[in-house]
Amino acid sequence: MTNKKGYAVMRFVTSNGRCHKGSDFLKGQLLTDYFKICPQVGKSQMMQWMRQLLKQLEEYHKCSRGSYYRYVNPYMFVLTAEGKIVLLDLQAESNRMLVRQMQREAIRTKFLPQEEPYYKRGSMALDIYGLGKTMQYMLAHADLQPVLSKFEEYTYQQIIKKCLNLKSEKRYSSVTPILKKIPKLTVRETPRLRIVLAILAVLIGIFIIFSDSTESAAEAVSHTADTVTEAVANHESESEVIAADTVLPEKNNAE
Repeated sequence: MTNKKGYAVMRFVTSNGRCHKGSDFLKGQLLTDYFKICPQVGKSQMMQWMRQLLKQLEEYHKCSRGSYYRYVNPYMFVLTAEGKIVLLDLQAESNRMLVRQMQREAIRTKFLPQEEPYYKRGSMALDIYGLGKTMQYMLAHADLQPVLSKFEEYTYQQIIKKCLNLKSEKRYSSVTPILKKIPKLTVRETPRLRIVLAILAVLIGIFIIFSDSTESAAEAVSHTADTVTEAVANHESESEVIAADTVLPEKNNAE
């Protein structure tokens, strides 16, 4: 990551069952700046970032006890030097200019609904709307490798659509159910993987039966372990990482 600056960002600490907000000063880039410089993103990395930004807002709501972030958009998230997404601290003096820029018409028209054209008041619905716009922005500006499958596209479309629909009775009432919808990564179970799992089962059986027996059993276990290790390595080099549980915008709609 190049051109890293320092930003005051939110820090959340849970103690004795209570959540507390704090502030850290970390090196990083605004999410918008990062995608301008480096749009190439791995699909697994994108899914991690989605979860991180959702988790950040979930923690903010938990610690704020009824107050809301208000300025939820990709300009308010920082990608740290460690590769994690965190929220800007709106109360920090060093971020005051950034917060003022959120009132610019060019930003408001992109990330606020027509019914709420200004960042005046906060609400859960507007924070979730901003999340939908932020996810839309990330997916529209990223050059994902590998690309999303049709099923994954449809799932993200439905998540974003529900975030942006302020009038629906089925709209999200918190961030938590959105987190549950974001795809998790699994490894496709290929014939090679099934063989590996079968060999592993044999290894475990040998170990259980002969664990207190002869040296030949130990040698058999060692040989089988080597076989499994080699098979797993071959599988990992060939296997495809896919999403297990997955309206994506056209790229020119979310610029």
